[in-house]
Amino acid sequence: MEQLEAMKLIVAIADCGSLATAAESLGLSAPAASRRLAALEKRLGTQLIQRTTRRLRYTEAGQHYLEDCRRILAEIEEMELRAVGAHEKPRGEVHLTAPVRLGELVVMPLLREYLESYPEVRVRALLLDRPVNLTEEGLDLAVRLGPLQDSALLATRVGQVRLVVCAAPAYLKRRGIPQHPADLAHHRLVSSSPRWRFQERICPVAPHLLVNSNAAALDSALCGWGIIRLPSYQVVPHLEAGRLQPLLESYQPPPWPVHLLQSPSLRPLARVRLLHSHLVAGLRGHPWLDS
Repeated sequence: MEQLEAMKLIVAIADCGSLATAAESLGLSAPAASRRLAALEKRLGTQLIQRTTRRLRYTEAGQHYLEDCRRILAEIEEMELRAVGAHEKPRGEVHLTAPVRLGELVVMPLLREYLESYPEVRVRALLLDRPVNLTEEGLDLAVRLGPLQDSALLATRVGQVRLVVCAAPAYLKRRGIPQHPADLAHHRLVSSSPRWRFQERICPVAPHLLVNSNAAALDSALCGWGIIRLPSYQVVPHLEAGRLQPLLESYQPPPWPVHLLQSPSLRPLARVRLLHSHLVAGLRGHPWLDS
């Protein structure tokens, strides 16, 4: 029992980000949690967490131990659910991360569908435009856009995303249709980047409106102000409705893959397996993601 409580502390520290918050979540005082951690490290004969006045950082041994703790605690929870016959009725929490706009437009509707089917499950969705370490953040699944950097993760490809250059028909009627990337020098551009990639070339562009919000760029294009370049899932509905017109399609760069990731160190609970299957089916069949 003492070893199990120490494992829970290791996981809680990773999830909470601090020893004091982890202690509070487990109903411990900060000194008691500190003693429990010190006793565990002494018994193992290695340091698991490097502690400074500003932050905690897992050592390499601590990282491996954390992964094992998550896996073992998940297996214990699965055993208990099976013992009470709850394996047929998933309950508990699932933690997931996805890029912000992809999450808002595509993933969130799928999560709501899943929760309609399994009302006793709770989903924590962390929408961030940066890669997240699944183990350190205590996440079960991740929707990842772009080439994969971590080959240790279990990856299921669910689609791909194109970068689409487009503008409103009213703008193109006034300013003309560019036939080559070089023609963009004579147009008003709205962008979050001063460089656009076309096929294997990166072309410098001079946006008249440089903005860090894709939603703001999209609004500017829809009102006929200028040309934008955004991921396909953000503009497909407007292209289909005729509010935007695609441009320079023969110069498009290679698409970005979309994967659903899962840590191989964790044996997933039924609720995670079911959400994984639901997301794979929903993303692969989504009209805003290319197959």
